[in-house]
Amino acid sequence: RIEDPRVNLETGPITTAALADFYGRFDALLFPSRSEGWGMIPTEFMATGAPAIFTNATGMAEYAHYGLPVSAKQSPALVGVGRGVDAPAWGSWFEPDFAEVVDRLRELDRDYDRVQAQAAVEASLITAEFSWDRTAARIIERLEYRLGK
Repeated sequence: RIEDPRVNLETGPITTAALADFYGRFDALLFPSRSEGWGMIPTEFMATGAPAIFTNATGMAEYAHYGLPVSAKQSPALVGVGRGVDAPAWGSWFEPDFAEVVDRLRELDRDYDRVQAQAAVEASLITAEFSWDRTAARIIERLEYRLGK
């Protein structure tokens, strides 16, 4: 049980409408991930018309022309090192540029109305560009290409 009143713990299935309502409770999203494959949370969040800060690496680079992306530097993923497990580096992390994260947070604080207005404009572009139908069509197109159709 979480006692902090600032923390909401949501468990179990959530409908699309409930998710949109949940995202609507926040002014912005901070998501500086090191290794996100795609980043569904930032795309869903920005589709509601709110600003998101996220790393412009990995799959999130696909939509870094929207929102408030921050750069990241590739480094070895030292999984387990320092936690009592001496596992070799495998793969990479993308370390978010901390100074850029701070700059983006300051931008939100100092000019929220402008940033939010831009996010509202981008929301319809994001929902059109990253719809499930469009994603499915792109997958089918790539599969057909590989199969020589």
